[in-house]
Amino acid sequence: MKKKTVASSVLLSTAFCMLLFTQCKKSNNDSNKSKLLVSGAWKFKEGGLDLDNNGTGETPFPTGTLQTCDIDNTVTFKTDTSGVVDEGATKCDATYPQTTPFKYTYNASSNILNFSTVIFAGLSGDVKVLDISSTQLKISKAVPITGLPTSVTVVVTLVH
Repeated sequence: MKKKTVASSVLLSTAFCMLLFTQCKKSNNDSNKSKLLVSGAWKFKEGGLDLDNNGTGETPFPTGTLQTCDIDNTVTFKTDTSGVVDEGATKCDATYPQTTPFKYTYNASSNILNFSTVIFAGLSGDVKVLDISSTQLKISKAVPITGLPTSVTVVVTLVH
């Protein structure tokens, strides 16, 4: 009987330590993702439509969706959950301010980033973070198609 109690105690202790270790690891990973998000200004690299939902924008955006004045913008996330969109060297409208502030939330464990306003090419609200590294932020969002009861997934890659 004593052997069973000792074995059960060892098993329970091991399970507890494993649970504690994995929770700390997850928390550290989430913290690292958040640090990567605020590590500098992000600029458009590429984007497209993900028609087969594999996380890649393999189909180019329709002509006229993005203009030169859009793709030179930068997006900067700050640690206080605020951010700034900078219009870059080319503005789409001379009356636009050079910078526009926004608020955001980032749930690193669920990979959901939420913007309070449009930050790039019509993207606002919840977007899914497909990948984040020290040099790349890849996001996606299902966007409704006007006049149709369906949506298409847009994938955008931003870089430092």
